[in-house]
Amino acid sequence: MIKRITIWICAAALIPLLAACGSAPSPPPAETPAVPATLYLPGENAIGFTTATVLTDGTPEDIVSWLVREKALPEGSALLDFTIDGDGSCRADMNAAYGASLGQGTSAEYQLLGSLVNTLLTHFEQSEITLTIEGETPATGHNVYDFPLRFFD
Repeated sequence: MIKRITIWICAAALIPLLAACGSAPSPPPAETPAVPATLYLPGENAIGFTTATVLTDGTPEDIVSWLVREKALPEGSALLDFTIDGDGSCRADMNAAYGASLGQGTSAEYQLLGSLVNTLLTHFEQSEITLTIEGETPATGHNVYDFPLRFFD
């Protein structure tokens, strides 16, 4: 009797193990590709730019979020739309949080625009970018940006 109980217990323990042998292994979790991106960050004392390379998912939205994390763009800034036109030009539509920050003075405006423009132009290998804020032409006390922007020195 004890022998039969022992056999039944062993059989009950082996059945799930044997059943698992025939099943296909689970696929590994999908990994997001790590795409290096060069960020252009405001230079010391608001003079020029420094660069930093980070690993992104390669999307323009993630690249802009890295600029926010690195404090090159103000908290809450986000890319709403990005289009490559195919002729060396692209378009970026930013949210109102980014647009509101542009009127903070000449140096700040230059740094905010340059960080965004240089980062996107470099990463997507374009020569100029047309910028809008929530679909509208950005205007500050210094300029109306109704023209394509090129790389900031």
